[in-house]
Amino acid sequence: MLDRTATIEPGLAPLAALAPPGGTPTTDGQKRRIADFATLGEALDYAALGRRGLNFHDARGTLERTYCYSELRDDALANARRFIALGLKPGPHFAEILEAVQSRQLEGALQSREQALAWAAAEFAPAP
Repeated sequence: MLDRTATIEPGLAPLAALAPPGGTPTTDGQKRRIADFATLGEALDYAALGRRGLNFHDARGTLERTYCYSELRDDALANARRFIALGLKPGPHFAEILEAVQSRQLEGALQSREQALAWAAAEFAPAP
């Protein structure tokens, strides 16, 4: 059974867990916490304190992009601020709005950030 209160000491990560050259590190000075956060936002805030993140590779395994958790958190906060500027009240529905915007982007209906924000404002902004 998973011990959700366990932490992994930073120096105990196996050598095989090291990131590829240029990738975000898989170890740093921060203890790993195992599923003891109340929200995803709380988990991201904690992860953003370290140097770890996500590494994206192409089909051949070549590192294409790194995305540190601190950068991910900054991007999430920037999107939230954009929605608030549209007059939307902060809350969990922001995730639904982002998902709807992403679907429209994948359909090809939205080509730019400006188009996405205008569409979100028209679809989700509160009535005056």
